[in-house]
Amino acid sequence: MHVVAQTEARKIEVVRAGDAGHRFDYIGSPDIINTDPQAFLVDRLYSGARIEPHFHDIDQLQVVVGGACRRGRKAANPVTRQ
Repeated sequence: MHVVAQTEARKIEVVRAGDAGHRFDYIGSPDIINTDPQAFLVDRLYSGARIEPHFHDIDQLQVVVGGACRRGRKAANPVTRQ
């Protein structure tokens, strides 16, 4: 099991449409394709944020931890509510 503190994650600023979001690389790198575990956190905290449709070379699991979003035509609700 890998354990990584947020302070150890590589933080990348992602600017779209004049607003900024972030990607935190906890385990692995999106630039390297292999079968080792990977873990990333993507923050898009501004209204109307959008990630364009794309594909990945390896299977992935997305977990929505807050906010509201859609994956294609389906709603992706957060796993916890406060």
